[in-house]
Amino acid sequence: MGGKHFKNDDAFVRTAVRDVKRLERLADLNEGSRLLDWGCGAGRLAVGVREHFASGRIEEYHGVDVQPDLIGWARENLTAPGYRFTCVDVANERYNPAGLPQRTLATDPDSVDVFYAYSVFSHMNDEDTAAYLKLIGQALSAQGKAFVNWGRAICLRAEISQSAEDFEGAYSLFVNASDKFVAAMDSFPGSSAVDEAARLAAAALVGAYYCAGSLGLQDDALELLLEAESVLARRDEQASSIGLEIQEILSSLGR
Repeated sequence: MGGKHFKNDDAFVRTAVRDVKRLERLADLNEGSRLLDWGCGAGRLAVGVREHFASGRIEEYHGVDVQPDLIGWARENLTAPGYRFTCVDVANERYNPAGLPQRTLATDPDSVDVFYAYSVFSHMNDEDTAAYLKLIGQALSAQGKAFVNWGRAICLRAEISQSAEDFEGAYSLFVNASDKFVAAMDSFPGSSAVDEAARLAAAALVGAYYCAGSLGLQDDALELLLEAESVLARRDEQASSIGLEIQEILSSLGR
């Protein structure tokens, strides 16, 4: 439950707490936050919230998923004051192909302080990616932040196997991901989700940079970093966490 990489209960809880700490550091998650865990599965992040914060809760944890068995388990075992879970019957090519075509985050506009999606966009087509980015922008509060963990599992598999074929596949996926997010930026120029799309595009390009380096494509790797920097500059996002990471890498390369 929660994926093959969560081999036991200890790993399940430990990684949940790790991700909550990451959200605390990068997205200002605190006990007063309203958190939307989109693609929550069995509620791993809810366990992390309960374990990490002294009060055992935040203002609101809302877990949403398309898998009724996992949501049913979470409701039975994790529902408590400040915690709720929603099953949505929306179409997803991998997890719910017979679902309804309507797209929804199952939340109201301006109601989310922290949006979290663990490896969700990796299971979407181009059209859904752009549409859901727009919905995320609408759902976030004025100071809200989105944290999307996307594509890192691909990198991890490539690093473990050290296979050139894996690195080439991961490289292609990251470049394709960046193209999707840049297309979303161009499709919805007035949406508040455009800044998030720029950060995601840059993060994908950084993933491609590491793969290119492993493949010995040093010139391509540098071009990917510069492209990522340019994407962020379009939205004045150079000071974002991914922007600072890019600056550190470029500095280490003497740029």
